[in-house]
Amino acid sequence: MTGILLQFRPYKYYKSARTGRYAIHLLLQSPFDKIVTKLDDVSLSEEELKAWDYRLERLESLDSSLNQRLDQIRTEYQKLKLNEGVNFYSLSLQRIHDTITLTDRITNASPVLQYIKHHYENAVLHNGSICAGTRKNYNKAINHFNNFLKFSQNSKIRLMDFSRRHAFAFWDYLLSSNRSQGKTSMQSVSATSVIKKIKAIFQRAYEEELIGRNPFGNLPLVNNSKQRDRLRPEEIVALIRLELAPFSDMDKVRDAFLFSAFTGLAYGDISRLEKSMIKEKKEGYLLESLRHKTQKSIRQYLPKYAVAILNKYSSYTQTVSKKLALPVPALEFYNKKIKEVAAMAGIEKIISTHIARHSCMQLLVESGNENAQIINCIMGWSNRNNISAVYYNVTEANLLQARNRIETYLDKYLNADTQ
Repeated sequence: MTGILLQFRPYKYYKSARTGRYAIHLLLQSPFDKIVTKLDDVSLSEEELKAWDYRLERLESLDSSLNQRLDQIRTEYQKLKLNEGVNFYSLSLQRIHDTITLTDRITNASPVLQYIKHHYENAVLHNGSICAGTRKNYNKAINHFNNFLKFSQNSKIRLMDFSRRHAFAFWDYLLSSNRSQGKTSMQSVSATSVIKKIKAIFQRAYEEELIGRNPFGNLPLVNNSKQRDRLRPEEIVALIRLELAPFSDMDKVRDAFLFSAFTGLAYGDISRLEKSMIKEKKEGYLLESLRHKTQKSIRQYLPKYAVAILNKYSSYTQTVSKKLALPVPALEFYNKKIKEVAAMAGIEKIISTHIARHSCMQLLVESGNENAQIINCIMGWSNRNNISAVYYNVTEANLLQARNRIETYLDKYLNADTQ
């Protein structure tokens, strides 16, 4: 078989108990794929099923509204085939289906979930200015929203009918637990991050004049998260001095945590850090990379304490074979063992990978690095909302000064009990 087959098939083996009618299925089939969907806007009565022409795939009555709908789909199929030319056969069957059935035509009467998915696919998924982490968060938010619609039996609610009452119900759903669903409650800050993504999509619908107002407009969102713990300089020194068997699992976990505390790199960035991202220069070791989560630029001169950790593993088998800078353990193992390491060092805080990044931020500020652009450059944060970033460029001299301040600050604590 060549080309793409389009067929309409009555589903004569099942009659709806609610309507007493038979569904019509649309079949699209290529040499490599097949999809079959039920047409929601047409169906057959008992009499119409008997009058169905299986050869022509239509009713015998010429003036039937059902025939008009099927002819409309056939016409859209031919139009798409003509417009796309040779590219038609490279289109996914789902794309062809949505185009010829006009389900990609959005109106205020479209199902709300259809609009949200349409927005994600057209305004988020392929938007070059939106980083991978943000796309992932949009996808998570849409999944939560989809689960809410199923839970509240509103899967087919229209865009125009989704009200403030539904928006508040979604907020309450996120904050509640449900054992039958295996769902646990979210913290207010986490729920807010989900709501913000859905709210932005509804705002687009409002700006496109599909709805009269954004139903999420005045929800009581919580924007401030609880401040995380961070390690004091003397606690970092305690980790440095902790006696551990060289290259043991505990040693690798401790070193990964300290490297993050010295550089501000998140777990995802350290675990992917390649030696090629670090350039040896006259002034020291310059790290230039992109944050895995946000694709924002990271530039910094590494403090000597971070360089010492790199040198320790420069000939280690795991890092040499993979061209990685450090042998970073798996995240779940890391977070479990770093708590044990902290306890061994006498640290009475529950720490995790992200605490190291917070600790680096604290080190930067306490050592005298208060310039926001320099901190953002080191931490890989955006300068988008900082107007001074338009007029100020972070130089290598700035980065060297920041490194020297951290080294001097830590030296003071490391040398305190040896004087």
